[in-house]
Amino acid sequence: MNRITTNKFDFAELIMNNWLYVDKTEYAYRLLINPASTFYFCSRPRRFGKSLFISTLESIFQGKRELFENLYIGKSDYSFEEYPVLHFDFSDLDVTTYEDFRESFQLKIRKQAERCNIYITASSPSTMLDQLISGLGMKAVILIDEFDTPVTRTLTMSDGKSLSDKIVQTFSSFYSSIKANERNVRFLFITGITKLSNMSIFSQMNNLSDISMDQGFSAAFGYTQKELEDNFSAEIETKLQTSGCQYHTRNEFLTALRDYYDGYRFSNNEASSFIESDELNEREYRYGDMSGIPSVYNPVSIGKYFSQRNPSFSNFWDETGVSTLAVELSRKVNLLDIVDQEATVPLSAFTTFDISSISAGNVSRSSVLALLYYSGYLTQTGTTGSPISLRFPNIEVASSFTGSLVSRYSSDDSVQTAIGLGRNAMREGQTETFMHCLKSYLASFSYLLFDKDKERQYQLLFLSFCIATGLKATAEKHTNRGRIDATIESEKHVYIIEMKLNSSADSALSQIMSKEYYYGFLGDVRKGRRIHLLGIGFSTDSRNITDWKEEIITSDNITLYNS
Repeated sequence: MNRITTNKFDFAELIMNNWLYVDKTEYAYRLLINPASTFYFCSRPRRFGKSLFISTLESIFQGKRELFENLYIGKSDYSFEEYPVLHFDFSDLDVTTYEDFRESFQLKIRKQAERCNIYITASSPSTMLDQLISGLGMKAVILIDEFDTPVTRTLTMSDGKSLSDKIVQTFSSFYSSIKANERNVRFLFITGITKLSNMSIFSQMNNLSDISMDQGFSAAFGYTQKELEDNFSAEIETKLQTSGCQYHTRNEFLTALRDYYDGYRFSNNEASSFIESDELNEREYRYGDMSGIPSVYNPVSIGKYFSQRNPSFSNFWDETGVSTLAVELSRKVNLLDIVDQEATVPLSAFTTFDISSISAGNVSRSSVLALLYYSGYLTQTGTTGSPISLRFPNIEVASSFTGSLVSRYSSDDSVQTAIGLGRNAMREGQTETFMHCLKSYLASFSYLLFDKDKERQYQLLFLSFCIATGLKATAEKHTNRGRIDATIESEKHVYIIEMKLNSSADSALSQIMSKEYYYGFLGDVRKGRRIHLLGIGFSTDSRNITDWKEEIITSDNITLYNS
């Protein structure tokens, strides 16, 4: 069994030391043999294996065939021709001042030159790169990781916009130098979290293929369902055999795992520039979404989950870098607009997105939602065309993001306490405690957040609480008799909830009963779960709950509802 690691991103080290490596070399192979392009750009959220993919490409171009013996590309007809590799990681460039940035940038280029035994005399990064490439005497491979980090780090600084503009200008000259040396570059791959539009940093690089939303590349980062089950089969079996495991079957456990860590989709396009559509339909995508657009797991979250001595669902998503910026800027957009389970954004919001143009005082709704997508807080739903529908990818991200955001909206520090107590109450089916926590939660928000006459806003604020608890919460679930306002699921309990504005809990519960919203959940009772039918009344005057009423379906009384 290969060992699992979540903090090593050097391909050669993983292979030589028997660490688990999920084979992604097929995607590298297809890029390398594609006659249409040799210059690529791809954006992905943090913790999705971008640095590992860059390192994999480096080993390929260094001709280290022996490392790929048991992998896709090693079994292919690829020749492993050796090239000089210029590998730049911009994540640690100093942006304290422009002078610090320029100096650390120069140092990066000098280190690459020293490694290649080339002496350069220039001082500007673009000219330094010119000298480096020409001194190699053969075509170079250029790999650039975390290209956008220096820019995003300036955006929270007091003089960030001015510094950002200077950094972008320097980078623009640097990439123009790559374009000018196109004949001397065998392959270019640039990756980062966000993207900078063709109007700024990549303005001269009209030969750069952006494969960020290419369907054929959508599973190159993260784990598909098939990859998860193939590579973590031993860990899955160990979990199922653990004493006290609450899952009756393998499928139940895999469903829970999908709900918590799966769900990222990076394409809304039915076409691919380098994989034939027939092959797409035939491959591992059949294990996931039947639309043909695959969903993938966050690889670091999966690694951390299975690295635990006794794996339990936890939020491994934390706020660093651009993610902090995304959460802060989300305050510029209505909380309820983000919590809504499907927000739509025009495709142009992605094609023209430029992180360097964002500032705290001037940001549009579309820009914030696009930034949340690039940061991994929102993902595509799998529908095709424009506008693009976005939603939270899974429970881990939804609860982490919503918990962070509601703290910024709320005026009461006790909101996190209410969320924690509410989580425990729902897991144990303690409805009265849960409702008390919910009232406390709603009372902590400013009245300015509420539109007095819109029931939907109360529903979404309620949903934000449920999402923040980390339980599986779904809004507007469709049945053959109508739409359920919300469902919440834990290991032992299912809540079917109807909400009424300026009306009684009785009327809300009556709707659940008359439309038999519970009927599709009766099978859960046979699995040992309880179904809670919960009607809630809200008041526009108090901006809170006025009353609630509950009925519970158990194995003892199921015959009363199974008519």
